[in-house]
Amino acid sequence: MLFPDTPAATTRILLFPSRSPRVSLPPMKFLRLFRPFAATAIAGMASLTFTSCAAPAKKTAGRSVDGRTFDVPAYRATNPRNVRVKASVNHRAVYVLEGDKPLLVTPANFGAPGHGTPLGNHRAYARIRNKRSMSYGKYPMPFWVEFRPGYGFHGGWVHAVNKSHGCVRLPWNVAPKFWELVPLGTPINVAPNQPEDLTLGKNIPRLNDATAPEWPQNVLWTDRVFHITDGRKVFEN
Repeated sequence: MLFPDTPAATTRILLFPSRSPRVSLPPMKFLRLFRPFAATAIAGMASLTFTSCAAPAKKTAGRSVDGRTFDVPAYRATNPRNVRVKASVNHRAVYVLEGDKPLLVTPANFGAPGHGTPLGNHRAYARIRNKRSMSYGKYPMPFWVEFRPGYGFHGGWVHAVNKSHGCVRLPWNVAPKFWELVPLGTPINVAPNQPEDLTLGKNIPRLNDATAPEWPQNVLWTDRVFHITDGRKVFEN
């Protein structure tokens, strides 16, 4: 296609000159002919520009989710004394049960290789709602439930592989539900696998916050980070 440097009334623009008969049109007729196509092309380019600027959404169970909005339902215990926690390291799952009744089933993150989460039978013996790490730059670990010195369940980013320093990370919006369900003295079993992996955990939703944007600095390093879940529903019943 040839575009002249200096338009003139007698200028002709050649269309498809390589393999078709030469057809020439006056410049104004050419512009009128291609105006609809130009508008469509510009609109298409604009839509591509705006969508490509968006951060890719994370997916779990076929749905687009974000680690800061991800949530699972929880149910109030009839008798809190009968509540127990079972944690599956390999399946990256936590089950809060009352007898055999599931109260909360959630994806979780455990210790990375070399920083394994302590296995065995434990009990929840300390709870700190607004806790910050003393070892890793005072990073927030809200709704802390400690089951062994230096190891606890807390809210945080959940990855597709175990990546913590030994703690059990729960999704941000799930941690307050776990906190409400697990009082001091609750028995906690941490094992490589749990029988519930084949039943309750068979279709557990998955989360990958590896590329999730960090909380804004004015949230992360202030008390605001401990209130990001305020106002959200805790129990379904």
